[in-house]
This record gives sequence, structure tokens and C-alpha cells, in this order.
Amino acid sequence: MRESPEAAGVFRERVAELSAAAPDIPEWAAIYFAAWSSLRDDRAHTPSGAIGQIFYSSISAYARDAGLIGDDARLFQTFVRALDAEYVAWVNKQIADQMESMKRG
Repeated sequence: MRESPEAAGVFRERVAELSAAAPDIPEWAAIYFAAWSSLRDDRAHTPSGAIGQIFYSSISAYARDAGLIGDDARLFQTFVRALDAEYVAWVNKQIADQMESMKRG
């Protein structure tokens, strides 16, 4: 991946933070976790508490700010989306389970 010199320092710091907090994240994947962590609240929320995906424009802007273009930007988008899909599924299942539990009373 290509990155701007300014972004490189920020990413290195964030990778180190994530690696210390969650040592089972492979070093190559830390940039994606860092991006997802920064963007995870930039999404639509329904009144019931369910969530949608992180906005494309947010991921695109993050990649652009990091100096990622072309295939690197597409790969970045794919990995961040994959991480987010798992989180969305988990959160929305929690919401559905809570609603079902409330119906049963």
C-alpha cells in the first residue's frame, strides 16, 4: 500500500496501540482495524438501535487521506467493509434478540 509520509507516522502509532491492545491482530491487518475503529460510528442508526454499514464516503475519504489510490484503495475498502459486516451482523443480532426477549416478556 502507498501512504503519504504524514499518514505513515499516524498509522504506525495506531498500529502499535492496536497491537498492544489486541495482540492477536496480525500486523498486516492493523491498518484496517485502525480505520474501522476510527470510522465505526460513522453510519446510519435506526430508531430500534439497528445499524447500517459505515458510509462509503467515510471509508473513501479515510483512504484518500491516507494516500491510498487505485487497487490499494479498493483493497482497503474491501477489508474495512468485511470487518464492518461482521460488526453490523453482531450488533443487529443483539438488537433482534433483545426485541424478541421483550416480546416474550
